[in-house]
Amino acid sequence: MNRAPTAGTMIMAAMLTLFGCPNTRSARAAWALEETGAEYEYVKVDLFKGEGRRPPYLDLNPGGGIHLSRDGFPGSAGILPAVDWR
Repeated sequence: MNRAPTAGTMIMAAMLTLFGCPNTRSARAAWALEETGAEYEYVKVDLFKGEGRRPPYLDLNPGGGIHLSRDGFPGSAGILPAVDWR
């Protein structure tokens, strides 16, 4: 079941998959994950080639927005409160 985490929830054992495009807001989520040493996979979605508006990405995110994680986090800003900042 994919549910968005509430504030204070931490990313723990499972590896996160972050879909992003360079020079977009997804960079802040990648930066936070790097700073905390979280284990994650980065999947580049080239918006300039229209990859955000075609399958298989559109199958994951029908809205086509770039801010998506396969783990149910709602956008790049949604990941930030979930990161373990310790």
